[in-house]
Amino acid sequence: MSSGANTLGRIRDRARWRRAGMSRKKYVVTRRSDGLGERLNAMLNGLRLADLLDVEFRFAWPSTLSTNRHHAIGDPHDLFSAEFLDRHLETDPDAEGYPLPTGTSNDLASLRAQLQDVNGLHAPHRPLSTMIDPVAVPEVTRGLSTEFAKLEWTPHVQSAIDLARGIDLGTAPVGIHLRAGDNLYGTYGRWARYTEKVMSAPVARALTERYAAEGRQVIVFGQDAEIIKELCSSTAAQSAADLHPDGEWSTTAIAMFDLALLARCELIISGNSGFAYQAAAISDNTVMEYMKLLSPAEIVRVSEEDLRLHGDRYSPVQRSFAFWLAYYLARHELPDDQAVRLLESAVDADPKNERHFLHLAARHFRAGRIEHGERVLLDVMARDLARGKIYRSADLFALLTIGGFDALELFPDFDKAIDSGSAVAALYRSAVRARSEESVAADLALFVDACSLDPRLADLAEPAEFTIRFISARPTRA
Repeated sequence: MSSGANTLGRIRDRARWRRAGMSRKKYVVTRRSDGLGERLNAMLNGLRLADLLDVEFRFAWPSTLSTNRHHAIGDPHDLFSAEFLDRHLETDPDAEGYPLPTGTSNDLASLRAQLQDVNGLHAPHRPLSTMIDPVAVPEVTRGLSTEFAKLEWTPHVQSAIDLARGIDLGTAPVGIHLRAGDNLYGTYGRWARYTEKVMSAPVARALTERYAAEGRQVIVFGQDAEIIKELCSSTAAQSAADLHPDGEWSTTAIAMFDLALLARCELIISGNSGFAYQAAAISDNTVMEYMKLLSPAEIVRVSEEDLRLHGDRYSPVQRSFAFWLAYYLARHELPDDQAVRLLESAVDADPKNERHFLHLAARHFRAGRIEHGERVLLDVMARDLARGKIYRSADLFALLTIGGFDALELFPDFDKAIDSGSAVAALYRSAVRARSEESVAADLALFVDACSLDPRLADLAEPAEFTIRFISARPTRA
């Protein structure tokens, strides 16, 4: 069917929609509380969906993360024009009656039917094609440059965007987005589920050298200025920060400058980063995830080689993450000795990250090295205690495994150790049971024995402390 026929059909659909009595105002809304990229992704999806359904668009701007140093959220009045906010800003970010579209086979008729019994629909931050049938509604498959053009910025932010659009980037520029922030240095840096959002320094170096060898300008974007400076000083890459305009610019304006600049790159390489996907969407482009450019085996190889040559130039957290990423992506195919070596290297580089200890212990348990795994767990418990974070690793283990939230794959390995009589592994299982409000009496009976294995844990030998921690308090976040 031609585009003209599609347009005419859409007009007829909208006329029938109005005649059907759906004259009460309906809305498509967005209420993301995460990073700037994901918020903008949802807003652009919302504008597209509102246009398709012939309803109004509203968005909320929760203050969540607005003061977080890893994000550039800020006040919406510093980002969008007053006129745009008057038309679209939702004053009640928690209003009910705005569900996400249900199902993945929605056409416009089914979406309009869903609107009948609610105030409106909640636009997702992921591509609309994940919730709407792209065959029935092909508009959901195209880029979002048209919607981006509908956003109205403050003069300060608009100037930053205009400057980014005027910079000479050469022929076929490549943009590499190095996500860091809270996925590396904050709370999420302890969770395996966010690993693929971040590209390690060795992977970034390998891809930079690949495209620089083709004569293409490689520009590196990201939050970790230290690692970007290192990469750009030792390769042909250029830091996006070196292209920032002179003068006084807000954090949000610089973020939008980077977004507009990254959007101009012919090839955008990143992990699962909302910021990179936002840049691609506003230029009708796509993101090439680094996992598709290098196989897990290649990532292990380039990581081990690069860390031997350049590892001392990276911060401990970046070095540790590089070992972890190599392990995590290739964990199902790695030989046991190599897997253990990568995890031990991650632990050595950043012994504050409990995640690495838990996976290393599980690896030992899987291979039948029960005592080795127990020593790893006792070590991390002792480190927890020394840092004033009693049972933090056990708390994390509970969060990681309950309901498959993050690392349910660890459970069989710990069960194997428990079946072999490991009191230490049983301690961690009891953390899970306590979080699930199950009885932990059998595990508590082994608790004193577990602590007695390591003199550093003598202060933890009182089961009452454990009971208070996991049954009365029941922490809800890692």
